[in-house]
Amino acid sequence: MPKRLPSPLLTFNNISLFEDDLFTSQCDAIVIPKSTTGTVSPSFVEGLSKAYHYEMQAKLVYQHLGEMQTISWSFPDSKGVKRTMHILFVTAVDNNTSDARFISQILEQVIQFAQENKNIQTISMPLIGTGAGNLSPAVVFNLIKSKFEFIPGSELKVEVYVTPQAHASIIKEMNPSIEYSKRKDELDAEDASLIREFIAARTCWLFDSRLITAGSIDLSALEDRDFFYDEVNLLGMELGSLVFLHSQEGFKPRSIIIQGMGISQGFDQTKNTIQIKWFFFERNYQVTLGGEEMGNFITRLDVKIATEILFQLPNWAKLLNEAAEVIIGDAQIFTSAESKIATLQNDSAVGIDHLGLTKDIKVFSRIIASSSFTPPLSIALFGKWGSGKSFFMGKLDSEIKRLSQQGSPSYRKGIAQIHFNAWSYTDANLWASMVSRIFEGLYQYINANSATLLAKDEIKKKLNSELVITSEHLKEVNQQRDEVQNQLNTLEVSKLGIAEQLEMQIKAIKSNTIATALKKVDDEFRVSEELTPIITNDPIVAGSVEELKKFIPARYWDSPNALYKEAKSSYTFLRLFFNGKNVIRNIIFVALIILAIYCMPIIVEKLKVVVGNYILPPLQFMLYSATLMIPLYKRAKVVYDKLMPTISAFWKIRQDYQSKIETAKNNALQLERSLEIEINIRQRQLSDIEVHIQTKSEQLSVLKLKSEHAIATEALYSFIEKRCSSEEYQKHLGLVSIIRRDFEVLSGLFTDHQQELMASGEIQKFRELFQNPLERIVLYIDDLDRCPQNRVVEVLEAVNLLMAFPLFVVIVGIDPRWVKKALENGRKLDEEMASSSDYLEKIFQVPFHLKGADDPQVKQMLSSLIGNVLGSSLERPQYSPVEETIPIPKPLAEYLENEIPHEERLAGYDDQPEVSEAEMKEHLELTAIETELILTMSKIIGNNPRAIKRYVNIYHIVRAHEGLTYARNNQAEEFRVVMFLLALYIGPYHRLLPALFDYFRIATKGQQSLGAFLKKPLNGKIELSRQSLLSILSDQQIYGELIDQHSSVFIRHNDFISRFSFENEL
Repeated sequence: MPKRLPSPLLTFNNISLFEDDLFTSQCDAIVIPKSTTGTVSPSFVEGLSKAYHYEMQAKLVYQHLGEMQTISWSFPDSKGVKRTMHILFVTAVDNNTSDARFISQILEQVIQFAQENKNIQTISMPLIGTGAGNLSPAVVFNLIKSKFEFIPGSELKVEVYVTPQAHASIIKEMNPSIEYSKRKDELDAEDASLIREFIAARTCWLFDSRLITAGSIDLSALEDRDFFYDEVNLLGMELGSLVFLHSQEGFKPRSIIIQGMGISQGFDQTKNTIQIKWFFFERNYQVTLGGEEMGNFITRLDVKIATEILFQLPNWAKLLNEAAEVIIGDAQIFTSAESKIATLQNDSAVGIDHLGLTKDIKVFSRIIASSSFTPPLSIALFGKWGSGKSFFMGKLDSEIKRLSQQGSPSYRKGIAQIHFNAWSYTDANLWASMVSRIFEGLYQYINANSATLLAKDEIKKKLNSELVITSEHLKEVNQQRDEVQNQLNTLEVSKLGIAEQLEMQIKAIKSNTIATALKKVDDEFRVSEELTPIITNDPIVAGSVEELKKFIPARYWDSPNALYKEAKSSYTFLRLFFNGKNVIRNIIFVALIILAIYCMPIIVEKLKVVVGNYILPPLQFMLYSATLMIPLYKRAKVVYDKLMPTISAFWKIRQDYQSKIETAKNNALQLERSLEIEINIRQRQLSDIEVHIQTKSEQLSVLKLKSEHAIATEALYSFIEKRCSSEEYQKHLGLVSIIRRDFEVLSGLFTDHQQELMASGEIQKFRELFQNPLERIVLYIDDLDRCPQNRVVEVLEAVNLLMAFPLFVVIVGIDPRWVKKALENGRKLDEEMASSSDYLEKIFQVPFHLKGADDPQVKQMLSSLIGNVLGSSLERPQYSPVEETIPIPKPLAEYLENEIPHEERLAGYDDQPEVSEAEMKEHLELTAIETELILTMSKIIGNNPRAIKRYVNIYHIVRAHEGLTYARNNQAEEFRVVMFLLALYIGPYHRLLPALFDYFRIATKGQQSLGAFLKKPLNGKIELSRQSLLSILSDQQIYGELIDQHSSVFIRHNDFISRFSFENEL
């Protein structure tokens, strides 16, 4: 099997263009054209045989134009694996003619076949109908694009194989070049530089002579000429602007009649005029413009057109000198001519109209605000992503507001304009989001247009009672409020009960201490009562007790521990020892024994003297000692025998007492712990109740507020969303039905279609509460092209619902490609509505496509945006070789100086040395010649307004950044390279960047330039981009130096510029 080309020449989403043999494709289905008689080109017959081993018949069956015959053919591939190829024979030619309508029909059948056969991932086809059928290759290719670019629910790839001639034809028709006619007497370099420098320093305008009154421009005359006169000054009509005056008399195509030239002296607010210093000519001059039509009352000119006009006027050099004297000669004008604030441009929907949408906006605003117009009306605003849909809506809002505030009977006064960003509510319920946003906008209108505060409340009450959503919401809010109030009351009662219990438990724990428990045991335990049974049963104990009572004080007898201790003491023993009849004898006896013990050593010593060396036998000494101790022992034993039974009884009583003490201690501890636990629980309960009371109080305040302002609460969204998800609710009525009814009520309150209510006078009284009764609601739905496909369909269904009520004008910004895909994937198309257009026709009364900006408008937008950055004042009295520099205003300069570090390592750059103040100032200044250079990049940037703003913003940052280094002796060309690289990154030619720098890295000497790269054919899809860019840069007068620039300059700057790209892959 032959290998397929590594990459296509051109790719549009899922469609690729190849310049090669059709049968090199590794596809799953192949389209083969045939004639109505069934003949197939011999080259196709041979290709089917070689590639797929399919031997077809000499001639197929007869079929009409647009019909198709399919064959599924199985064959072994080069590896012996069995493959199935679907061969689609399509009838594209009849008698050497073809028709695009039938080609379109064929393509639809091919799509249907692919959808029915899910194993088909890639389809290959030639440009059917371009051979014998003689159709234009570009026409057929565009048909294929339109049919296959968005296939619902499929990732089908389409490969289109063309001949080199067809490829060239497609490129030529897709990239037409527009060249300005050149004058015979070309400007020399010095003259051209002088004119460009003069014009680049200011904005240039072309005015119709019918707008001139007493030498000045009367802005009030513009109102009925489709122009926003109040934006003229914002568009750049500053001091020093250059104005050409033209006449409609003798008008010829691509030419204008110039009557004079002037310099703006400023705007006079008191007279609503722009003051002009005029230089009228002795006669009118016809100026030829290459490729440009100039017929508007006011046109802002780019540098190139203004240069063409100026140089065709007589004595242009003298005019420049006189104009310079006008600007500089008046000191007051000169000192006030400050540069504009340097600021980055955002993507907001406000600002200056650079795209020529003013006329369209005027028309739509007048229709929507017109008193003679009766809604409902739905407008589909078609445009690709970033084409200015949001801007259009913003300007439309402003103009409708202006018309409604004029006080003219021609326009309605009571217009509420509401913006709904569908993308902001992607994760939310659409119906809840949209209805809440409408009610919020309605509430804002009520606040701004109520006659009095009392009237405002009356309006809200009326709406709350009339609208189902708000009345049910209010009912639910009031029910919640009552429930919360009851809960709050219950919590307060619980709080009091718990507080009382807590207080009692704290008192209990204070009173039930261990000491108190022990005292209670002591109070309840009587020793005498415990001794009674013991004494009764044991006479010995009774006698001992009686004797002990003589020696132990009575105070000890109530305490078992004290009594036991006292009974065991030595004092009691001795008292009892010496007690009895022979007390005196016992005392004398003990004294003698003590004396004998004391004297025994002396006696023994004397005996030793008597007996000499004889030793007393130890036994003799021991007997003697025993004789002395026996009387003492007998007395002690008598006392012990008498005291021991009593002590034993006391010990038993003491043990019982100790047991009761331990039990009392344990009980007291357990009680204390349980009380502490209960106290902690009660305290936590009390804290929780306090929190609940606080929460419920806040809820009650919120609910009271909601009940008073039901229509104004964000909770309305939650209410509606809950209704959406409630199966029970939808079972009975359904949310959409309720929304429909409420919109009927709104329409009835604010429009005159319900005559029975009007006759009752009730609505009239309601409307008297307003300064300006609401007459219509203009709903703008934006950012639909950012939403998921299911959300797109939901929004369209919502618009369809709103169109049932004569209160709404709905304007929806739509990307047609995204909506088409959403409808097809959402299966909203049936047999009656075969296309997305059919579906949209049933929803929108007015489709309107925003026009894409042409190159002059892109230049105008660039010029205006650059003007906002660079300023336009010319700050020198005469021309000189020194380039003019215009400082960035102080706030931004200070920010850049303070925030950007002086030393920074950039990718591909060495460490930057410390930047001096003078060098920093130079970084923060832009040369006037840069304006002209930027305008030359317009075609490379493209016509997307968002990309144009991004270009100007990033260039301003790059220009002020210390990372931008350049050779001073070649400053203009270095800046041109920077501008070109930035335009490549941002514009439609960004896919060329990898190939460009790959080429630069391997280019040999003599081939290291941009021009050398552009002359080298490329493979794949970027070839068309290369040819298109080469066509743009072919103007040697404008781009010659850029084309010849050495690749090292591009490489050096790319390391820095690539940091400002979304896809930094280089």
